[in-house]
Amino acid sequence: MQITKTLWMLAYQTGEVGRLVPMYAEDEQGAWIEAYRWAAQHEVVLPEDAVLIHYPNGFTVHMSQLPGRVGENK
Repeated sequence: MQITKTLWMLAYQTGEVGRLVPMYAEDEQGAWIEAYRWAAQHEVVLPEDAVLIHYPNGFTVHMSQLPGRVGENK
């Protein structure tokens, strides 16, 4: 069975620096799980105003592109 995950960006501020962390998840709840897993692995305390932004059609970064969807076999 194939599951389609879509691109989510975790957006948060540290001081005056904005940060974006890409992750793929089936839905927003799964994206928050991935966000907190990432934060724990990187010893980052997420601020209360951290948000997830959904990009199902992808996101372009410096002339490269992150796909909007990825498939995984379950």
